[in-house]
Order: sequence, then structure tokens, then C-alpha cells
Amino acid sequence: MDIDRREIFTKANMFTYARIVFSFYLFYLITESLGWITTLVFTIIALTDLIDGWIARKYEEVTRLGAFLDPIADKILVVGCLIILIWYGLWLPTVIVISLRELFIMGIRISAYGTDEEKTTEVSSFGKWKAVFQYVGIGYCLMGFPYFNYVMLIPLVLTIWSGVGYIRKMFVKK
Repeated sequence: MDIDRREIFTKANMFTYARIVFSFYLFYLITESLGWITTLVFTIIALTDLIDGWIARKYEEVTRLGAFLDPIADKILVVGCLIILIWYGLWLPTVIVISLRELFIMGIRISAYGTDEEKTTEVSSFGKWKAVFQYVGIGYCLMGFPYFNYVMLIPLVLTIWSGVGYIRKMFVKK
């Protein structure tokens, strides 16, 4: 697992690090209250997911470390928010299924890092759409809007579907 030191402090990776650090501040905010401020902070943090990828491609800073850390930062943000939202009434089965899928795929990525299987664990375009719907669903929950459990069924289904796709890609050899 050789990492070139130049990979560590790229502009793109700095956004990924920021997403990880500020996720913990967001978790504190969620425990205090739901509403516009919490949702705004979440939205800004979630947007770093787009920004880091855009910067990496635009400035040719795509690195193995960034490709490895970016999905982990996403999992920290999503799973952390979901766990705290149980307190506000988010259905536990929804949180369990999404969290287990996210942690399982993260485990696969970590175990594949630096091996021949690393390429098969790259984020798919469907996985990116799944993340968008998770972010939108979580944002809706953070606003404290009614029926958020029903809104979260969309990201739940997409999460299951994309998880099945990763498992097939990893374990069903053509």
C-alpha cells in the first residue's frame, strides 16, 4: 500500500478531509436541533463530495488515495447522520439496512485497496446517483418535514439495488 506523498495534500483531498472533519460538527448540530441551519451545514458538507471530484479531474489530481478516501468520507457523513436521525424518528430498519450496506461496501473497498481487485470496487455512476438520493433524503429529514420516513424509502431501495450490483461485480466472475 504505497502512497506517494504528493497524493496526500492535493486540493481535492483537502475537500475530502474537510468533509470528514466537519461531519462531526454536523453531528453535534443535529443533536441540538433540526432546521435550516443544520440543513445548510449538511448541504455545504455534502457539496464537497461534488467539489473534490471536480477539482481532481479539472486539475488532474485524481489519486488512488483520493479515490479511496472519498467514499469513506461519504459513509461517515451518511451513516453518522442516519444514526442520529433515529432520535428524531427515522425508522431503525432503514438506518440498519443503509448503514450495513455502506459499511459492507466500505469493507470490500478497504480489503481490495492495493490489490488486483481494486479496480472492481470503483464507484459506479449508479452509486453516485444513490448518494445524491441519500443526500436529498437526509436533507429532507434534517428540515424536520413530515413523512420523512417515506421519503427515505427511495434512497433505501437505491442503496439495496446498488449494493447488489457491487456484490455481483465483486463476486460473480464473468
